[in-house]
Amino acid sequence: MAAPTGEKGGYPPRLRTNTDTTTTDSERPTLESHLRDVLQRGPAQGLPPLSSSTSVLFKGLRVQGSGAGATYLQDVGKAALMPAKLVRRLLSHGREPQRTILHGIDGVVKAGDMLLVLGRPGSGCSTMLKSLAGFTKGFVGWEGVVKYNGVGIEVLRERFRGDIVYNSEGKQTSNRSTALVDEHFPHLNVEHTLKFAVETRTPHMRIDGISRPTFVERMADVLLNTLGLQHTLKTKVGNAYVHGISGGERKRVSLAETLATHSSVGYWDNPTRGLDASTSLEFIRVLRNNTRLARSTAIVALYQAGENLTIEFDHVTVLYLGRQIFFGTLSDAESHFADLGFLRKERQTIADFLTGITDPAGRRAKEGWEGRVPRGPDDFAKAWKESRYFAALQEEIKRYEEEFGDGGPQLEEYGRLQMAQKSQRQRQGSPYTINLRMQMRATLRRAWHRMRGDKVYLGATAFSAVFMSLIMGSVFVNTTHSTSGFFSKGGVIFFSVLFNALQNLAEIGMLYSQRPVVQKQKGYAMYHPFTDSLSSMFVDWPFKLLKIAAFDVIVYFMAGLKKEAGAFFIFLLVTYITSLAVSGLFRTIGAATKKVEVAMGMAGVSILAMAIYAGYIIPVPSMHPWFRWINYINPVSYAFEALMANEFHAVGAPCSFLIPSGPGYQNAVISQQVCPVTGANPGQMFVKGDDYLAASFEYYHSHLWRDIGILLAFIGFFVTTYALATEYISPAPGKGEFLIFRQGHEPESVRRALQAGEVVDDLESGASNQPLTGTTTEVSEVRGLVKSEDTFTWENISYDIPLSDGTSRRLLSNVTGYVKPGTLTALMGESGAGKTTLLNVLADRINIGTIYGSPLVNGQPPGRSFQRRTGYVQQQDLHLAESTVREALRFSARLRQPQEVPLKEKYEYVEKVIEMLEMEDYAEAVIGSPGNGLNVEQRKRTTIGVELVAKPALLLFLDEPTSGLDSQSAYTIIKFLRKLADSGQAILCTIHQPSSLLFSQFDRLLLLQMGGKTAYFGPVGNNSHDILDYFARNGAVPCPEDANPAEYILDVIGAGAGGQVERDWHEVWVGQEGEVVDEIKELVASGGREVAGGEGEEVTGGGDFAASWFEQYRVVQVRVFRHYWRSPSYIISKIFLNVMAGLFLGFTFYKEPNSVQGLQNKLFAVFMAVILAMPLMNQLQPRWAALSALYLIREKPSKMFHWSAFVLSNIIAEIPYNMFAGTLFFFPWFFAVGTWHDYHLDRAQRGAYTWLIFMLFQMWWSTFGQSIAALAPNEQTAAVLTTLFAAFVIMFNGVLQPISALVGFWHWMYYLSPFTWLVSGLLSTTLHDVAITCAPKEISIFMPPQGQTCGDYAGAFVKRMHGKILNPMATSNCEYCRFSTGDQYLSTLNMRWEDRWRDFGLLAVYILFNAMMAFVYYYLAKIRGLHSLKIAREDAPQNGGSQESSKKEG
Repeated sequence: MAAPTGEKGGYPPRLRTNTDTTTTDSERPTLESHLRDVLQRGPAQGLPPLSSSTSVLFKGLRVQGSGAGATYLQDVGKAALMPAKLVRRLLSHGREPQRTILHGIDGVVKAGDMLLVLGRPGSGCSTMLKSLAGFTKGFVGWEGVVKYNGVGIEVLRERFRGDIVYNSEGKQTSNRSTALVDEHFPHLNVEHTLKFAVETRTPHMRIDGISRPTFVERMADVLLNTLGLQHTLKTKVGNAYVHGISGGERKRVSLAETLATHSSVGYWDNPTRGLDASTSLEFIRVLRNNTRLARSTAIVALYQAGENLTIEFDHVTVLYLGRQIFFGTLSDAESHFADLGFLRKERQTIADFLTGITDPAGRRAKEGWEGRVPRGPDDFAKAWKESRYFAALQEEIKRYEEEFGDGGPQLEEYGRLQMAQKSQRQRQGSPYTINLRMQMRATLRRAWHRMRGDKVYLGATAFSAVFMSLIMGSVFVNTTHSTSGFFSKGGVIFFSVLFNALQNLAEIGMLYSQRPVVQKQKGYAMYHPFTDSLSSMFVDWPFKLLKIAAFDVIVYFMAGLKKEAGAFFIFLLVTYITSLAVSGLFRTIGAATKKVEVAMGMAGVSILAMAIYAGYIIPVPSMHPWFRWINYINPVSYAFEALMANEFHAVGAPCSFLIPSGPGYQNAVISQQVCPVTGANPGQMFVKGDDYLAASFEYYHSHLWRDIGILLAFIGFFVTTYALATEYISPAPGKGEFLIFRQGHEPESVRRALQAGEVVDDLESGASNQPLTGTTTEVSEVRGLVKSEDTFTWENISYDIPLSDGTSRRLLSNVTGYVKPGTLTALMGESGAGKTTLLNVLADRINIGTIYGSPLVNGQPPGRSFQRRTGYVQQQDLHLAESTVREALRFSARLRQPQEVPLKEKYEYVEKVIEMLEMEDYAEAVIGSPGNGLNVEQRKRTTIGVELVAKPALLLFLDEPTSGLDSQSAYTIIKFLRKLADSGQAILCTIHQPSSLLFSQFDRLLLLQMGGKTAYFGPVGNNSHDILDYFARNGAVPCPEDANPAEYILDVIGAGAGGQVERDWHEVWVGQEGEVVDEIKELVASGGREVAGGEGEEVTGGGDFAASWFEQYRVVQVRVFRHYWRSPSYIISKIFLNVMAGLFLGFTFYKEPNSVQGLQNKLFAVFMAVILAMPLMNQLQPRWAALSALYLIREKPSKMFHWSAFVLSNIIAEIPYNMFAGTLFFFPWFFAVGTWHDYHLDRAQRGAYTWLIFMLFQMWWSTFGQSIAALAPNEQTAAVLTTLFAAFVIMFNGVLQPISALVGFWHWMYYLSPFTWLVSGLLSTTLHDVAITCAPKEISIFMPPQGQTCGDYAGAFVKRMHGKILNPMATSNCEYCRFSTGDQYLSTLNMRWEDRWRDFGLLAVYILFNAMMAFVYYYLAKIRGLHSLKIAREDAPQNGGSQESSKKEG
């Protein structure tokens, strides 16, 4: 047990409720008070122990990962050769190289103890925690012994998973993002998130026998109080795209969620990332109390650990490139390395000292020991195994094994304890605490809250359903009940089923966004993943019913379908259950695949299959036998048959047209006429609906309820497959951290290793044996940088944000300060105090709310060039993942340095920055994403480099530049900033957890307390003398000699969840603020004199951008082309979808005959080719959204380039790939359908025209999809809007409803639809001058009058109308074919061969229109902020009051 802080030389702890040994009703309950209460009263009530008191043993733990530690960049060209490489590898029996991540790790952690794991990023700390917790997926293999009270890890992971939890550092936001985030459902608020976590881990036996709901309320309150989250209760958790709580608060929610599991062993991977020093210390003390009271075990990996935080741990282990170099107590660790000859620096924390040992440039040998100390990781591992501490550890391991043996009794004890916690009717072998019914209830409630929270998506889907139903109903309004309405009724039925089914396509993207959360909570043993999948599906069903009911009511009655109550409700039932079945199919595809691009490609092919083989586009009798089976497994086909039978059963439709008829046939008797409809009988004036269905589709009313039963079976099947896929198929695991190089640009060691198939690290040489993924901490000299000459000041800055209830919240309150050239200013405060908010306000990066006051540059308002004259290093390292480090820096330099600077000089400056930041070894490495590219430190250096190459002449802002770094890397970054400041750069930097050494590098400090109020602004002083003296002088307890000044300061002002202070330090500061105001006035006055003297022309001068628009476009276009070329998964998925669809459509409509049905099939072959646009657009939009997010978050605020250059470059980049993929679609489609056989002399010309207009179609759908993506706030909404607008365009092209049957009001839309001209151009070229031969069932037979031949009787009719008499000389059974040439069929569709070039030109106009709308939508939605409020800037209130002033739009 750790001694109280005061006993270890730290400063006295401040007053906190959770350090008291007793609680009262007036105090807020905390985790410690809860544990004490259960300990005191639980045994008397028969409650089981708080934990299983588990001790952990690990011996000889080795972990192997795949890959060589580095690899070559995969691009489209290399991906195309991948099949040949795979065949070559199989034939050569080669296998991927393996590398050892952990080299034999030993240790024992007793129940109630805390182990600190130290090491630099890449040392294997995360791998060690994951392996001990049993999360070994993604590793090639592992060996060694891992036991918990003698029980093997495999048994515990299977049966007692929730007793061992792993809290990860974070996950990347997407495959294309480089940021680490905490995984939560963004639309849930904090209350719902924590209550759900508590509910799923609520034990069966509870203190005082309180009910489950009461326990959930109390424990959620305990966690909220413990981690200081009370004020966030009703706020959405949010993420990078959904407004919610701050990043630090989101991290605390993650920690609270893990604490809610009540696990016996907790593995915490850098849990203090993003937290301030006080909050970090409080959390570690929470873990300390938890281990002490509940006898749980905590193993924590930290990269930056203050002294007061470190001393809470019982043991420490140090990792160096996967080798263990120490395990034992902190004092023994210091002694061990001192014995090896290493010296601890003055004011260096023990954690920094131990981590620094693993850094060749960060460790210091004693005088005279330079040649005797260990140098490489193997040397250190050898020294450790030869030490007395290693021998003591082996003895401890031996005692552990003797005490617990094979773990048999302990396994029984685990079982008894778990059964006491499990709910009733929960099976004994299950790792989950609550039973399936409770899991379903909890996940259903959460799914309901999630759906309610995403109002944008709900609104978009509801609007699209109602809007589309109104459009569709008006298109088919009052469809005639005669035979001429047969085709239209089939169209409205088919489209109703298909549209409602396709609306489910957006669910695939939603599945991928929620998958990380479900997998995390599966690891916490909260619930079976399938319960969440079923809950999200079931909660969506009532909303689907309301949406489909609204759609059906409008369409059904507007279209004039059968007005019978039974028929309507069958229509509603069938469309609804079909939507559920297709939703299950799409969800199964999403759950069973590993990448969203693959899922969208499979869904696109399935959409084509369902649409074509539903029975409407190709009737069952016309289906080729090789694809007939698709009709049997297609849920849409059963729905179409059921609804057609429902509509046409027991209906006699009067014939709308008789053959022959018209002038000269007024006196013809019905026995001498026939209705030209399949299923008609000679001599009848009407056609029975059942006969029409049987002859045309082979549908029968007797199949109606059979089809409904089959649809219900489909629902059950897909619900089952979806649940199974969610439960048993895990996301693709990562391969661990490795660098990716451009081939031909890699270091020599990498080239030799990859050619030899060896591990890169094995080829590293040198005394330090430093791996490629490591980075030295020496900072090169800073030479030739632009010096700041301007003074940046701000006075009485306040900032309000609007709330949903119409009120506002003040985040910053009258903050005053300045930054002078050549100074390094720190911005500190607890999490949520407004540090990043102030930085964003000062950097002019706020896009919502009201700002009072204004920053000044030399006493003048910042000009248009302010943002490009400053650098802003964001906390999240956002980069284009496919760019190399050098390319990213060159991109920034070309666009942000003045255009008159020669390109050669810009590139030379880039090389200078690369050298200063020590990035030469990985300058040609691809940035990638976390774990798949640069490591955390390399990524941070790249972010800083991107800003430095811009030559920020005014100021450099940095937001948490040390977040996520180890202490040595953090020191390197701050030391580099110190040298930048010494060279003349002005720097303002937020920082969370500075050590004493880091804090001493700063010149000045701006300290914020909660509410965005200033607690101090002034000099730090030598050894922090000035600021410590300020607080001591104003009544604070003096800072102890060995305490960290940064932690002391935060503690004094009451930072942290339980912080309490006796005085308001803001009020203290206000009383002494006059000196700073006077300094600012003097700085403003001197700055004004400089401007008057002509030295400050650039302060307000210059344009928005450094480069001309043409230069911006050229540079951005090259980058986007390179990005696409290096995104093989996206391009190959696009090609796959096109090739598969081309083959599928080609062989579906293989060699269609020139019959009447063949004509219609060729029409639908064209129609379905253009329908392919919908899945292709859904593939495109996530990529657009990712690139747009990068631009809006990082590049736009930096004034890198104009938004129009972004839009245009993305439009252009899609064209060549779409034309190539479209050509691969075109050839199998064009030649397999066989229309070219019917061409004669102009075969080449027709084929070329068909290809050309199809290429125009490729450009149309890409520009249309991009314009929708530009408008939509996220990719899920974009998918819904794409389905809506694409369906709108498709409906009016004359295929589903010919213009002759279209209501007059919508004729303008027929002419407005681009697909009208696309289908017209394609079909007229296909059918012109083609002779038609009717199939036998298509021939209409009638009897001529006595004594007349068929030609004599019907000749006049044939001349006036279309068609031909097949037996003109016959005197009976006259055979009439409706069309003689393809042109006659075209005329019924309002298409003509002569108009084909007009159609081509009009489609080109539509492409230009789409592109223009992409610009318009992007400007309105993203630039002007259609989805956010405008900024209102006002003058600062005088004397703390408000004043009227004019507002200007920001």
